Amino acid sequence: MIKHSFKITVITICLIFAAIGCGGGGSSEGPRIHDITYDPTGSVPPGSDVRVTADVEGTNLEYHWTVDGGLVRKASFHQGQAGPGIPKIAVTLSGHDNAGKVIGSMGFDYDTLNVDVLSNAGVIGTYDVVFINSSDAISVTGTEIALKNWVEDGGSLYLSGTAADYLIELGIDSITFAKPEPYVGSANTEAELRGGTVLDSSMIDGTGFSELDLQYPDYPWAPIIDTDWPASILLEADMTGLFETGSITNLPTGFDIAHTPYSVSIPYGKGQILYTTFHDHPGMYHDEVTLSFYLAALAVTWPIVSDAHDLIELTGYYPGIDYIGMLSEGETVEKEFTLTGYENVILAINAAVGIYKIDVSGPGGLAKSLTAPVPVSMTFPSVENGLWSVTLKAEDTGDLENVPYVLSVGVKSETSTIITQEPEVIWTVPSAPGIYTVRLKVIDSEFRTDEFLSGIKVK
Repeated sequence: MIKHSFKITVITICLIFAAIGCGGGGSSEGPRIHDITYDPTGSVPPGSDVRVTADVEGTNLEYHWTVDGGLVRKASFHQGQAGPGIPKIAVTLSGHDNAGKVIGSMGFDYDTLNVDVLSNAGVIGTYDVVFINSSDAISVTGTEIALKNWVEDGGSLYLSGTAADYLIELGIDSITFAKPEPYVGSANTEAELRGGTVLDSSMIDGTGFSELDLQYPDYPWAPIIDTDWPASILLEADMTGLFETGSITNLPTGFDIAHTPYSVSIPYGKGQILYTTFHDHPGMYHDEVTLSFYLAALAVTWPIVSDAHDLIELTGYYPGIDYIGMLSEGETVEKEFTLTGYENVILAINAAVGIYKIDVSGPGGLAKSLTAPVPVSMTFPSVENGLWSVTLKAEDTGDLENVPYVLSVGVKSETSTIITQEPEVIWTVPSAPGIYTVRLKVIDSEFRTDEFLSGIKVK
């Protein structure tokens, strides 16, 4: 057998711009790329990974990485603070709702926190998931920047009702509440039922319904009047008669009060924010109980889902739909979905802990089985359009019951560019010798840019 090896040599390609040099087009006040470095720089075998790091000046940057050979992908994983096993959960003192009761009934342990400690980075940094109950005790002062940083670093934050104050104070502008007074929602003294519609396909799968009746709170609440990318609406509801649109100064043109956002998911940095006007309350109907469990599960499983997404992205695919749930040892669950228009598919399975048996069947006689500890991925190149079926069986979950899991479906990226918030990526060297170009473009929050080209010789 003949062993092949490559020697990679960094070649800086100076772009000829007026008074710019190799750094490209950034102004003195904008971002600036000083250099790109590679590790390792010696001989590497075909398909090996090279860590590419940018030396950049600037803040709030978006990194657009492109290579003309090989594959570039994200370098970092989200790592939960709790380590292996069930994510570590904190819940604030109960008020208008009691997320701790829901979490406890799902079989999870949690710590109870006073809202005053949410500004303490040393405290919240020990948790993977934080639930903030709607409460009259909430008093946001702007010192909660630690909470914002914690979410950006990968935390999962669940907010309900009056906890909207955190989104407003921390400037999370992908969700908009009523102005000038966010709590224009009137008390629903007659406990009137209103129709809710589930918009998220994963939520429909997880709850088993697309429509439900909702009991509105018996105290004022903050209506969501608009959302923007990257927020996604999980659930909308008919709020006709529960607040007067004439009292809202920032109501968007064409707002339909019968289809008001009710539960919203917001990707934020490496983390996730879930906000809902829905509250658990005595006398909930069966569907409302199911809804409260599903929303809580979304928050609890985010560290697990995030790691599954990283696994997908590391192989050059994009995460698509996620199916989440709970499994005990010996239990089996089957998920079905239809894919059209994709030639390459990846399935990533992750859970808090355990060994799982995975059986996959699909169009064109596709069939594959695997038993392995999580996380695990399965790739399917050159697939046909059609119905897929994935069966998961928890073979071994150790001492844990009700183990959260995710089945994440990803599709192959059709572009050689990857966008990150990190100054590092992994570049898989190509199999053919030659000179290859790595291009980096950085963009800050004011849309100022700088570009840098660097060449690598592979031989």
